[in-house]
Amino acid sequence: MKTYKIHLIRHGRLDACHNGKYIGKKTDVPLSAEGMSELKELREKLWYPDADVIFTSPLLRCIQSAHALYPDRNYMMVNELAECDFGIFEGRGYEELKSDEQFIAWAKGGMKDAMPGGESGLEFAQRCYTGFARVAEYVMKAGVTDAAVITHGGVITSILSSLAFPKQDFYRYNVENGCGFTVTTTPQLWMSGSVIELYSTLPLRHDDSEEE
Repeated sequence: MKTYKIHLIRHGRLDACHNGKYIGKKTDVPLSAEGMSELKELREKLWYPDADVIFTSPLLRCIQSAHALYPDRNYMMVNELAECDFGIFEGRGYEELKSDEQFIAWAKGGMKDAMPGGESGLEFAQRCYTGFARVAEYVMKAGVTDAAVITHGGVITSILSSLAFPKQDFYRYNVENGCGFTVTTTPQLWMSGSVIELYSTLPLRHDDSEEE
């Protein structure tokens, strides 16, 4: 039975003006010049898998990251793999929001309810699952054993914390820009409950990649 590898990679860095802000589905900003350079440097110094198929979030920062890491390759956009919709909190940081009544009410509710004009944590998780399922089912139907997904940190964390084994702490899946995880699955594992197995972190040193 075939084993399928899916490489989940976070997009590159944005401009520093976005640091600490809710930059989600509605904020379609490009990579910073430094972020683009960093990805190209990572690609030259470290090893990313030579995936047969590239999937991306529809947002510009992920599309640009796909071009930086996999130049001259075609890709398929998966709309469900966009970052969380932060509603009216988009583009704003804690210092600006800490006295906002709607933000205070949302935070007091444990941040579980939908953000005003945005998504709840459950809605986001369900959307991420739908997007990942589209990828998994595509590669298994097409017989593609290596696929890369260029997406967002929140999406990667959501997918792995809900589906990956061995189970780990939610925060274990936080990744730096340009980094990520490789997961594996088989048709049997996927059909038995959408199970994926954590295989390795990304990118790897070239000598580590030769051991795969």
